[in-house]
Amino acid sequence: MAIDFWSVATFAWVSLFLFGLGAATPKIEKLLKTIKLEAWATPISLLFTLAGSLYAFIMGLGAWLGKVDADSVVFLTSSWAPTSLPALTWQLRIDALSALFLLLIGFFAILVSIYSLAALKASYYRKYRTHIAGGFNLFVWGSLMVVIVNDIFSLIVVLEVATLSFAILTLYKSRRYETEAMPREDIHFREARLAPMIYLTFSHASTTLLLAGLMLLAVRANSLSFDALRYHVAQSATPLNSVAFWLILSGLALRAGLTPFHIWPPLVHPASPTTTHAFSLGIGIKVAIFLMYRIFFQFLHLSPWWGLAVFLLGAFTAMINVWYALTSHDLKTGLAYHSIENIGIIVAGLGLAMFGYQSHHPFTQSIAALALVASLYHLINHSIFKGLLYLVTGAIEDRTKGVVDFARLGGVLRFYPLTGIMFLMGALAISGFPPFNGFISEWLLVRANIGSVVGYVMSHHANDILWRELGILVTGFVLLAASFALTAVCFYKMAGLTLFGRQSTDIDWKEDDVPWQMVGPMAILALLILILGLFPKIVISELTQVTLSLSDTFISVVSTYKVPVQIAFSGGKTTNVPISSGAFLGMVISVLAFSGFFLWQWRRRVNSVPMWRGGLHISPEQIRLTRDPGTASTWLIRNALKYLSVKRLQQDKDEEQSEQQKLPERGYIPDQIIMAKGFIEEGDQIVSEAFRWTLNRLAAKTISMATIFGFWMQSGDVRRYITYILLADALALIFFVMSFLYLSH
Repeated sequence: MAIDFWSVATFAWVSLFLFGLGAATPKIEKLLKTIKLEAWATPISLLFTLAGSLYAFIMGLGAWLGKVDADSVVFLTSSWAPTSLPALTWQLRIDALSALFLLLIGFFAILVSIYSLAALKASYYRKYRTHIAGGFNLFVWGSLMVVIVNDIFSLIVVLEVATLSFAILTLYKSRRYETEAMPREDIHFREARLAPMIYLTFSHASTTLLLAGLMLLAVRANSLSFDALRYHVAQSATPLNSVAFWLILSGLALRAGLTPFHIWPPLVHPASPTTTHAFSLGIGIKVAIFLMYRIFFQFLHLSPWWGLAVFLLGAFTAMINVWYALTSHDLKTGLAYHSIENIGIIVAGLGLAMFGYQSHHPFTQSIAALALVASLYHLINHSIFKGLLYLVTGAIEDRTKGVVDFARLGGVLRFYPLTGIMFLMGALAISGFPPFNGFISEWLLVRANIGSVVGYVMSHHANDILWRELGILVTGFVLLAASFALTAVCFYKMAGLTLFGRQSTDIDWKEDDVPWQMVGPMAILALLILILGLFPKIVISELTQVTLSLSDTFISVVSTYKVPVQIAFSGGKTTNVPISSGAFLGMVISVLAFSGFFLWQWRRRVNSVPMWRGGLHISPEQIRLTRDPGTASTWLIRNALKYLSVKRLQQDKDEEQSEQQKLPERGYIPDQIIMAKGFIEEGDQIVSEAFRWTLNRLAAKTISMATIFGFWMQSGDVRRYITYILLADALALIFFVMSFLYLSH
């Protein structure tokens, strides 16, 4: 019997086989150890990851080109379920949205696999590399399956596989610290031990809320299949639909890390191996965004107010997280906060699309299509430039033997020019500078935001305009604009300290740059940053196909108004996408020429001059304080937003948080010079995490009340326990009788 390479079922079986073998790395290592070839265990596992990811990428490309049937396929089914309940099936389906995410997941897994072949050779990974490779296999497979499953049952199963596999990866840092005999009271050790627990708590809470919302939709459709949910979407404009939406939004906001749930990624992801960051925060966390696209536009009858809520949530998330990124003091934490900031930008575009989706005005609907394309474009762009920044962070960590703190880094561009240039490109892209890709998607989102305001005014009479809606749109625009600007400031600090700062003498720097297995993936991502910035029309045209696959509404709008490649305005006028490719090419040549001249001059000679002290009388022993992580460059912004932080002097640092505070509430910016009442003092700035503080208080109150209730319920009196049993039996009997009468009727 011939095997159909393009069959979705074939892909499911083959990927399960390949990634399953890759996940069995620890067993492979034990087997190879008997013949003294245990060093090959990790490369073999990564080769299985590479093969499975390559197949996924090819399948995504084939689906994009129309070689894969878009109809759903029943992969497995159960025969034991009662006839009165929907059957438990394992359905698979690849449409345009699934194809896009297959391409992204497969592509990044390929790059990370190649990168890890060299990166996992570092000494600090030696004892854990097989478990890292095995967990990474499971994580990639779970992420791939989430985007192609077509029913609720299999979705929950593969989400749990992805959750548990990443939890395995988050164990790395705590196990490493235990091996190194780090003191348990050390804040880094405590955070590493917290990471798996925090991640599992948030992820399982997310799955619970998501399942509750989807089951409400499944009851309406009397099926667990996504096809049935799509069929019944027209009958979903009910109060039950609203409850389902808020449950699903809450669950996916938890998984994506939207504010106020942003507290877990900066704690969890630094505890996982740096080699997997490009995948986990570059694309893995966006599985929640994929589900938002899928569920909101295909399973629910949308309300404009929902769109405004999602838009404001995304804009608020972007602003809050760029602030905390600005106050961070190491690359991993700062990039984690920036990942959530960009998730907020993506969700803001999604909210604008939801806002205009149900409008009967064609211009507003066309802006909704543009907003959705802008959201998708930024999702791709963020995956590319943030993936590059994470890979560069891993390269810096490899060259410095584990150091990623700003206060200890410096001079990376001089000593490792390839790594430094790629970090600089990623920093410019995420900051929104042309001709790099981040500029295009942010420009489109701003344009969609302004268009939403114009479209709302055009579609309403003056007496019918709700100023609250306009206020939300304007407020979101201000928050997004502020987050764009603060991102540039933050990466001015990050890149300045890491690339151009004075080299620390307490680091055992390696002599050469990273090997080709690490340079290659970084170079590919750097090239894509330019391509996605230089040819926006091609990308937008392709992303329009994803928009069309989500709803018939977008089909009619795009076919009539040529949106979003061209935006329709009143009078039938159109405008092209922002800047021509020729102008972009000219800017690229100018930037490259300037960069080349700058690097040539910089490497040609070094001037040794006294350090500038800003007119302050600083003693020689205090000069080291000027190497601190960018406190001077960000002081004006931190002072303007001082209600988000509390300034204290050095002696207050001894007030360590108590064990009852499960989440660290304070972050220190160490060793800065504080101007206080006309004199200079050494001190710290303590940045308070208001959301962690709130969650700690809620957790403490809940535990206290649960303890009191538990002592009351479990008093040790046998008579009380017998009463509980009688009440439970009585309730079960009543439920059985009512169910029997209902079914008989």
